[in-house]
Amino acid sequence: MNSLQNGEQLALRDLHLPDPITWWPPAPGWWWLGLILAICILCIAIVYRQRDRRRTRKALQHAVLELSEHYQRNPDPKVLVESLSVLIRRASLTYFPREQVAALTGESWLTFLDQGASGNEFSQGVGRALIEAPYRPTCQIDGDALITLTRQWLKALPAVARQQK
Repeated sequence: MNSLQNGEQLALRDLHLPDPITWWPPAPGWWWLGLILAICILCIAIVYRQRDRRRTRKALQHAVLELSEHYQRNPDPKVLVESLSVLIRRASLTYFPREQVAALTGESWLTFLDQGASGNEFSQGVGRALIEAPYRPTCQIDGDALITLTRQWLKALPAVARQQK
């Protein structure tokens, strides 16, 4: 019995432990979790961007409505033209790259605005008041037509901005 208790005489080997688990490469479940997380982040970014665009569009429509109501109460064409010009410029800077829009003035500005309108209402129609009226002591414009043209331009703005990018 003495010979069985002595480990040197038996043909036994030491225990071999498995290699330690490493952190790389991760298990397939972690890959799936990373993919799902990336998709969720992308979806949240898309929803946020659409919500921001919708909010901007509503704010622009609300601003035109306020200008229209102000013009109905106080029909001053010079104030209307200046206000609409500022609104259109701000909307353009929101939807288009600053380098493309900020330096436009005069005829080039009206040509740019015609790209978003259905025709040439800015360069040859009622929209011409945007560059002519601020420099005249008295101006006669069709305020309602200019407001309608601005509304149409703002409504078409998101589609035009996507085409030009």
